[in-house]
Amino acid sequence: MSTERFEAAFGWGVDAARALRLAEATVEELCRPAKAYRAAAANLDLGLTGEAGVPLCDVVGEACAALRSASHSPRHPSALAHMVPPPATVAVIADFLKAAANQCAFTVEQAPLAPHLERAVLEWAIATLGFPQAGGGLITGGGTMSNYAAAFLALDAARRAERSGRPCVIASDQCHYSIAKAARLIGLGQDALWRVPTGVDGRIGDGAVARAVRVARTAGFSPFLFVCTGGTTSAGTLEPVQPFALASQECDAWLHIDGAHGAFVALTTNPPQDYWTLADSVAWDAHKSLFTPYPAGLFLVRDIALLAPFAEETPYAFHDGGRVHPGFHHLEGSRGLDALKIWMTIRHFGREGLTRIADHLVALARQLAERVLADASFELVTAPDTNIVCFRSTEGPEIALDELNAAIQRRLHLAGHQLLSRTSIAGRTVLRAVLQNPLTRTRDLDELLAAVRSTAERLRAEIGDRDGGLVQRRIGR
Repeated sequence: MSTERFEAAFGWGVDAARALRLAEATVEELCRPAKAYRAAAANLDLGLTGEAGVPLCDVVGEACAALRSASHSPRHPSALAHMVPPPATVAVIADFLKAAANQCAFTVEQAPLAPHLERAVLEWAIATLGFPQAGGGLITGGGTMSNYAAAFLALDAARRAERSGRPCVIASDQCHYSIAKAARLIGLGQDALWRVPTGVDGRIGDGAVARAVRVARTAGFSPFLFVCTGGTTSAGTLEPVQPFALASQECDAWLHIDGAHGAFVALTTNPPQDYWTLADSVAWDAHKSLFTPYPAGLFLVRDIALLAPFAEETPYAFHDGGRVHPGFHHLEGSRGLDALKIWMTIRHFGREGLTRIADHLVALARQLAERVLADASFELVTAPDTNIVCFRSTEGPEIALDELNAAIQRRLHLAGHQLLSRTSIAGRTVLRAVLQNPLTRTRDLDELLAAVRSTAERLRAEIGDRDGGLVQRRIGR
């Protein structure tokens, strides 16, 4: 490749301008989705077998065609399946700028803005949750990495205290799967996670945490980390923080709140009082409730000194002096300037705008729950604490309802117009609506329930009855 070709590939010439116009047209189409979901075409060829390169506009055109033919569209008002919100326009532009600048946030020499942007974002989040000014944190890739960080810091603190007994983690049976992974990654066994059982509605009962501590101790374990899930993945439940806080104090253990999903309620008009401030650390995903593109997470601690075990001296970095560069404590070396998109989004909406959105999403969840309760063909499984509603269709024999609801979710997914996910609560398959989209309206909720109802009716008509029960082997075909 000649120098001229290098300049064309890395510069911004006529071809780049044309390619950007192609991409812009696709972005506009993605922002006005006709369907919530489009499956990839069977003949879509994405193989990389050719030796010769392809011209820029051709490559961009191929990518745009692929995205148009196969996509999950979080901007569609009926895309309610997962915790994937539409990214705000300002955040999309931020990611474009971030990619063009390509600054590595590891050191000041590589990214002069990084420490200033990260401190601004972290200080805003700390103040929003009510943490003391001594608090600190890290920009992470999301809740999973934040949960790993909490587990490592908690175990480090326990080992420095020279505590006896096998270390264990106590969390509910609704905790995020990354908690079990974190326990394994820090060198603990499969039995190191003690799960507090929840009831038929996915909630922790009175005294359940204290009982789990007693049972763990009797078995020779020493709890070093308690994880309270502030917004469970399945149902969005805000687990009660007081039982976890009391137990962690009694055990002289670390209290982590996994608020990757639910921390956004701190932005609502009536946030829960004294919820986050009891924790040593909190996870909060900006790519969920702050409407930034993936990845963007926050790991926050009540005192920046708690991050000390992450510090590592190196002869080629951190020479700027003064305030400690965030990269000094960071888990990753090479990382992007993700603070830019978070900062630009907060700057654009302001606290007032984010509060309006948070209130809207919580209100939508309550409206959907009310509609479910008012309809005899549905059962409300968990009343919403945040913006997730779990319910199920109940018209049919109890023995076949799990298969029926799984089939409803599959049919809606394949149709691509109303998207729900499904999960399991207390061993029952339930439909799960995540009201994460500010573009969703009340009439979209009515259309969703109508689609669930009509799909259930069609499934029952297709499979028929046999001895008064559903023919389970044919459900969902």
